[in-house]
Amino acid sequence: KMNERFAHMEEKMNARFVAMDEKMNERFAHMSERFADMDHRITDVHASIADVHKAIAVQTRWFLAAAATIATLYPLIQQLAARLVGG
Repeated sequence: KMNERFAHMEEKMNARFVAMDEKMNERFAHMSERFADMDHRITDVHASIADVHKAIAVQTRWFLAAAATIATLYPLIQQLAARLVGG
């Protein structure tokens, strides 16, 4: 009779382990899907950051080119203005 009880308990425990294993597999599959979705979103964020970086780099180049041009031409413009005003 004890062996029957132990066998019955073992069957119940095995059934519980199988059910737990199935639930864990479902959860891991769900988590895998979520991580794949997050990976896709992170890729989108990286692309957006790259676009912003590119725009900032272009604006910086234009600003530096304008500053260099002004710094180069300022003395010439100042001399020309002095000649025109001074006569």
